[in-house]
Amino acid sequence: MAWITLTEQHIKSRLSVNELETVNDAGQESGSEVSRLPGIITQATGLVRGRVSSCRDNQLGEAGMIPEELLWAAAAICKYMLLNSIPTGSELGLDERKEENRRAHDMLDQAAKCELLISGSDSIKTANQVASVYGGDNLLKF
Repeated sequence: MAWITLTEQHIKSRLSVNELETVNDAGQESGSEVSRLPGIITQATGLVRGRVSSCRDNQLGEAGMIPEELLWAAAAICKYMLLNSIPTGSELGLDERKEENRRAHDMLDQAAKCELLISGSDSIKTANQVASVYGGDNLLKF
């Protein structure tokens, strides 16, 4: 899989209509939106990249990008951070989101312990992708 940029749309697509309206209107006058997402995305991207780089077998993609394998985890963490940042968070069922947030962090822990393969992109070979060649023909890829 490829390295991708985590976007606001990734997080917004995981919110219910009620959650999205609440997030957009939290502490704002009607029709005025101030997005908390850019800062949250920056923090989550740094967290994911830090956990991925903890495994010596992983090679980081370009700055500001995360592996596509961890998109779900990154979006879940962002959603949890976003819903926790608004005063009415308890009304949005944050208790139910705690388990999802825990699972997302568990997934990052697996990447850090080299238990989750980060395959990189076609142009970047990670340390655990070695091609064996005999007579110019690829035999096996590990």
